[in-house]
Amino acid sequence: MTTLQKGTLVWVALVLATIFVNTFLAQPFGPSALGAIFEPYLVLTALVAGIVVFHAPHWAARVLVLAFIAVALTRYVPAWTSSPPESGGDPLRVSAWNILAGEDAVARALEGISASNADLIGLQELEPQVAAALTREATAFEFRGLTSVSTMSDVGLLSRHPILESQTMTDLSVLRAVVGPPAAEPIVVYVVHPPLGRIVYLGNVPVSVDFAVRDVAIARLRARVEVDIAHERSVVVLGDFNTTERERAYAQLSAGLRDAHLDAGLGPGLTWRPDPLSFLPFGMLRIDYVLSTPDLVATSSTVDCSLRSDHCRVDVDLTMTRRSATP
Repeated sequence: MTTLQKGTLVWVALVLATIFVNTFLAQPFGPSALGAIFEPYLVLTALVAGIVVFHAPHWAARVLVLAFIAVALTRYVPAWTSSPPESGGDPLRVSAWNILAGEDAVARALEGISASNADLIGLQELEPQVAAALTREATAFEFRGLTSVSTMSDVGLLSRHPILESQTMTDLSVLRAVVGPPAAEPIVVYVVHPPLGRIVYLGNVPVSVDFAVRDVAIARLRARVEVDIAHERSVVVLGDFNTTERERAYAQLSAGLRDAHLDAGLGPGLTWRPDPLSFLPFGMLRIDYVLSTPDLVATSSTVDCSLRSDHCRVDVDLTMTRRSATP
């Protein structure tokens, strides 16, 4: 076996170990957490490497490659395919979109909102001047829950149904609103935007991450969501989570909730790419989500990457199974 083949097999083994750690021993910080973010790309390079060296003379090499392929298929194929149920209740279309604060944000936001047929749109990076521009006349949304704190992480909600109450969480970019659809029980909607993690560099090379601040914010958010779940309310949590589904923070926040993309989407559902690459018609990581309690059943989940932002808009069709007790 050549030196190149040996090195390639070592890489396959390392990526296989990375999958194992991310599945069973996910870490909130360090090189392992960085590996969890970019795992699909590590897997892709290892698949190519495995195919190249599959005919290596030693049988153990072929066993390793076959084991890796089996694990990769088991991990990703179920997550990228779904069999959504047929709609059997009252429909509700919700969207999550980080509009990207900064230059020309008002025009970009209005453009993306006007192209949506959602009943609810959760917005992130909602600067005060953008919030002020999102009037009923400009958006055709009659009800609005908009924050006004001047930060990059402001969140807001546009709704075609009455917003019965709304409040923001202290020191967190979270809006909690209660929306009243006409034929269903009120729904608690959280629009969220946890802070970014900190990337650790060695020179110009990223070698680790520290998600401590983000994870504290997600834990506090989850504690508030838990109160609504305990009271058996219908809940939707949507927004830019700044976490991939392979990280421990995602597992904590999504516990007991359904991920619309996993239930009703096709493909990887990638929603974000770096701003310089926002011209791409696809994302590079999935960090924007629509989560819901099981009584809100996802029948469709798609991403629209044609908008002028570094984030694609997530569009989800939900079926509301809890009908209103009043006629």
